Amino acid sequence: MTPVCHQVTCNYFQMMNALASPAPVQFQTLAESSRNYEPGNQFSEFVRLQQANSPQFVCPVYQFEPYSAGWYVLISSSCFGET
Repeated sequence: MTPVCHQVTCNYFQMMNALASPAPVQFQTLAESSRNYEPGNQFSEFVRLQQANSPQFVCPVYQFEPYSAGWYVLISSSCFGET
């Protein structure tokens, strides 16, 4: 094995060891922090804050114009070149 290849191989395994060695500690920390987790707690707090900060829901008022058959006939006949 050439000295360069040997050095690259050694550095590669050192980097892989540095990458993999903190993982068990990080998994242990994650496991400890998840013991006290209550599912849905953050979402329920979010919903409660949204309801407290939002104004009351106002139903929109719509105003409709009455149906007029003559207007439709006028438009449709002018589209076909009829008058």
